[in-house]
Amino acid sequence: MVARSAHLLSRLEDIQQAEGAHELDDAFERGVADYGGCAFAVGVIGPGVPVVQQQRGLGPWIDYFHESGLYRNCVFTRRTSSSFIPFTWDEEIAVSGDLTHAVVSAAAAYGLKHGLHVPVMTREGSRGGVFIQSEAAELDPDRRLALVALSFAVHSKLEQIVNQRELAQVSLSPREREVLTWFARGKSSDDVAAIIGIATATGMFHYRNVASRYGTLNRTHTVVEAIRRGAIDLN
Repeated sequence: MVARSAHLLSRLEDIQQAEGAHELDDAFERGVADYGGCAFAVGVIGPGVPVVQQQRGLGPWIDYFHESGLYRNCVFTRRTSSSFIPFTWDEEIAVSGDLTHAVVSAAAAYGLKHGLHVPVMTREGSRGGVFIQSEAAELDPDRRLALVALSFAVHSKLEQIVNQRELAQVSLSPREREVLTWFARGKSSDDVAAIIGIATATGMFHYRNVASRYGTLNRTHTVVEAIRRGAIDLN
């Protein structure tokens, strides 16, 4: 039991240390395989529409699931978006009966017959989930618990990676960095204009461009956000 727990902790650490989406997929795929899974999809659920952010081994099925409109009446998606209790594909079939027929029949054609759904909540409060395809209908308690733990870890790490990617895309021009750096040092708009040799209105134009992209409310908020993102350095 101790050895099994140590192995799970090692897999969780691999997920946490992943530096990009591809490396994260590799780490999660290894963990999934260790505990009875053979493919996976990680995503969020928009207004009734599941959006897959990462997947391994389920691409053709996911494409068909969306293109055919099966997601509109999918009991699996509905339960994932309304509950935080992990459940297997077979458990939901037993409860929903004929309501699952269209999805189950279509999925079988893609070799998908069993799996574990793990609902999650993102940091922003959105619904999300992880689906892990399994070869067997039943997962013993230890395997199931391990897959749930891995699912929470991969979804959290993917959210972190996506957020970092989005932050990196909001880059500042050299002039924008210069203006904000002087603001951060306590200089006024007129001071900054005189120091770097531009009109006051031009300095404010650069500041407002950054504030608009950051979604910040005032000069102090914008400067603090620029420092937090590493866009300016006061050293």
